[in-house]
Amino acid sequence: MNIYNQKLQALEETPETGFISLVKTSGLDPARDLRYLNFETVDFADSKLEGFDFTGARIHGAQFSGALISGAIFDAVQWTLPELKAAKDFEEAFVSWRQQKQKPSAPKRLSPEWKNIWGSTTAPEWADEFGTDSYGKWSSFTYAGVTQVLRYCPPGRFLMGSPEDEGERFDNESPEVGVTFTSGFWLFDTAVSQDLYEAVTGSNPSQFKSPDGPVEQVNLYDAQSFVKRLNELVSGFSCRLASESEWEYACRAGSTTPFNPSVGVSHGGLSITPDEVNYDGNHPYGDVPKREGRQRTVPVKGGGFTPNNWGIWHMHGNVWEWCEDVWSDSHEDADKSGLARSASGQEDNQFLVLRGGSWVRNARNCRSAFRGRSRPGVLSGNAGLRFAAGQDISTGKPEV
Repeated sequence: MNIYNQKLQALEETPETGFISLVKTSGLDPARDLRYLNFETVDFADSKLEGFDFTGARIHGAQFSGALISGAIFDAVQWTLPELKAAKDFEEAFVSWRQQKQKPSAPKRLSPEWKNIWGSTTAPEWADEFGTDSYGKWSSFTYAGVTQVLRYCPPGRFLMGSPEDEGERFDNESPEVGVTFTSGFWLFDTAVSQDLYEAVTGSNPSQFKSPDGPVEQVNLYDAQSFVKRLNELVSGFSCRLASESEWEYACRAGSTTPFNPSVGVSHGGLSITPDEVNYDGNHPYGDVPKREGRQRTVPVKGGGFTPNNWGIWHMHGNVWEWCEDVWSDSHEDADKSGLARSASGQEDNQFLVLRGGSWVRNARNCRSAFRGRSRPGVLSGNAGLRFAAGQDISTGKPEV
């Protein structure tokens, strides 16, 4: 082993103290020679790391309490929060990193189609990337190393609710109401992951801990606090809970069967199996055989599951998702332009709408039209979050 490699090995085997002094005496260049190394459990507390390049490094469990990280590079690092958030100047450093990342070499020229979607000749500040794939249009933002993709739900019309001949339906899914979206809107392609929730709030209340799992054990007030903070942290961003009609429109993605056929492939959308949707397999829909369920959540994307035909994951099952609407016992008087219901006219109503079903519920409750409800302060291991952006559901006009 040559001297250079010996020094690299010494750094990777550094105990929890003495890192900075070792770098200074090693002859290694902190702007070049620290990339892709393993710094797990290393103590960076109270250190000034300006000029240090940790690109691709592993820093799980490292201590940054009181450290100054402005001017350091943490591109593509392998970490979990709140490691870096413990740094003394984290907020200042992150704003600087984001500004540097967003400095384009030249303005992006938008096609007429994208100009129409954005309502501008340039993409919004929050959209780090955007494009078109086989599912449609997408955009994304990144905060504290966590990337969230949004899918574009185009303007269109659909029938909200279920037809009277749909098996195992409930009366509160009536009447079917024609809803027309004159403007498109964006929807998170997944439920909020634990990674993103922890990056924004610094906490993870979930029962089933997994960075790529959906955050759960969150009530409506948690959702409101999260979205307020996220909108503050991601410059130019403004997201919110989806209205009930937006949610069902995105879930159906043009389909009229009980389940989206791009997800419930085996039965053409007429039913689902546990291989396609995370629900309690002991309670199937229709003539599908019983099977044991997983008894827990699964990652927000991947894992052998598929998104619907608009590229949106787990709209059926996994975790319930809060909507903006106050509960009503039917779709009577539902807004036909997709606005959220702010009042139901039902005396002493204290319930909000939940959609999608969950890992602990039967397949019947995972149908596109099924409506759940809960009090805003209730915590549950099967309730999560998904957010929308774009259409202003208080006015029905698109945001600019």
